Amino acid sequence: MAVDNSVDPAEWIAEQIGACEPDVLRSMVKTMAEALMSAERRGLRGWLRTVLRRRRRPRPT
Repeated sequence: MAVDNSVDPAEWIAEQIGACEPDVLRSMVKTMAEALMSAERRGLRGWLRTVLRRRRRPRPT
């Protein structure tokens, strides 16, 4: 008979978070927030470059 080694990811992460100290959770949240803000900043920077390039190009008449 085969043993079922599958783990429910939601249940596993809930157990891990419940067992963590507040400092660990704070660090995880801080890291995630910084990653999201960095990605947003990169996206906005790319969008701004595109807009500025389009404004600099002379338009054909």
